[in-house]
Amino acid sequence: MQSSNLPNERRAGDHDRLLQWIDEAGIRAKGIVEIAQARHRDVDQARDGFDELAREAREHQSRLAQIQEAMRQVDTVLQSIRGIAEKTNLLALNAAIEAARAGSAGAGFAVVADEVRRLAGSVTHTVQSAGPIVDGIQVSVTDAAQAYERFSAMVDRRVAEMGGILDGLASIQERVDANRELFGRIAGGVREVAGAP
Repeated sequence: MQSSNLPNERRAGDHDRLLQWIDEAGIRAKGIVEIAQARHRDVDQARDGFDELAREAREHQSRLAQIQEAMRQVDTVLQSIRGIAEKTNLLALNAAIEAARAGSAGAGFAVVADEVRRLAGSVTHTVQSAGPIVDGIQVSVTDAAQAYERFSAMVDRRVAEMGGILDGLASIQERVDANRELFGRIAGGVREVAGAP
């Protein structure tokens, strides 16, 4: 009689082992879902950080554009000052000529004209000295703006990549959830067939 119970006992052991494996698979699937959810949150936070970096980069680009415009205006003002200094120098020269024509009566006026001409020369020299400085600042600001533009584009690409990763993690999570549900149904079916509780 024992030999006739042996296949049933073996079958019951196989069913128990199968149920155990299915339960283990369900537990592992749950663990995978939890890991995927945690990575999803991590990547989502990283994407938010990159979004913030992108916003900051665009804000800095805007500020650099404002600085570029201000530097163009400074250059325009310097050109105007240079023009005024050149005209003042010509007026001082003409005044000196007229003072020389006036003779001793124009001697005081000649001193003033000479001082005005020296002042105009000093202004011209100062403006010429400022020109390369302004040009250097404009080049630096343009380089910085281009660097921020490249950085912003790189951040935007990374944000898009993270969106793809998030979509992939969500897809994995959905599939693992579906497999977990399937394992549960299989375990229920095996229990039903085996008459287990």
